[in-house]
Amino acid sequence: AVDTASSYKKVYLAGEATELDLTGLKIVVSYNNGSIETVSVTAAMLSAYDLSTAGVKDITISYLEQTCTISITVNAPGVEVNGITVSGTPAKTTYKLGESLTLADLEGITVTAALSDGSEQNVVLSLDMISYDFATAGSKDITITYEEKTAKITVTVEDYATSLKVTPAETTLAYSKNAPLNLVANATYTLMMASGAESSADAGKVSASDYKPGLNTITYTYEDGGVVLTATQDYEIWYELSAVHKVEKNDSGKDVTLADLSEYFFVQSNLDGYFRMTCDWYFVD
Repeated sequence: AVDTASSYKKVYLAGEATELDLTGLKIVVSYNNGSIETVSVTAAMLSAYDLSTAGVKDITISYLEQTCTISITVNAPGVEVNGITVSGTPAKTTYKLGESLTLADLEGITVTAALSDGSEQNVVLSLDMISYDFATAGSKDITITYEEKTAKITVTVEDYATSLKVTPAETTLAYSKNAPLNLVANATYTLMMASGAESSADAGKVSASDYKPGLNTITYTYEDGGVVLTATQDYEIWYELSAVHKVEKNDSGKDVTLADLSEYFFVQSNLDGYFRMTCDWYFVD
């Protein structure tokens, strides 16, 4: 394919030259091993063409049994470009901050040159004819320049979130069997934007990974449309255990039993010491 970044002469006057000026004209070659090479075009790669008559000339470039095409405009002597106009709607009208434009983005528009002899001519676009600045957000012009004449189309450039910042209310937390943690509600969230600005994130679009007693690194995930951002936060999490020791008196004296402590034994064997227990003692006659 023709290198879209190539800057080469595309407009001639009839009889001005017999051969193309190939300075800057390059093609991009993709090989079946995945490698890519940029190759300068030589005269030997070109199909036959005629620069002596006015019109748009399609010229085939052949290399390693593969082909691509360029279009060259030849104007009649004395005919000048009075101006250019753009019609149609480009395929892409919204960009992210700092994003690059491609020729595919402009599919759907037609650039027409008005000539001094009263005729019109379609203009074949290339990237070297296009200028723009997407460094800041807002309504932006894309300028198309052809034979020193310009036309503009307007697009929108939007700031966007690049990362998620989590600010926890507390980093040491405790939960119990009947009162689980809500790690999403324990924090506030900030979207860090490409421009350097910050924006509050909707907690309703945030989820948190599972937790367990002990030292935890929790992953928070923010999802909105096609945007998915993650951030991590470290916590120390404790399991709160409330146990009841029941002391009963019977005919054989006092028997001490542990009631409701199956939970305690589970905790003791599985939670690496990250549990707290409060005990209430009472007697039954």
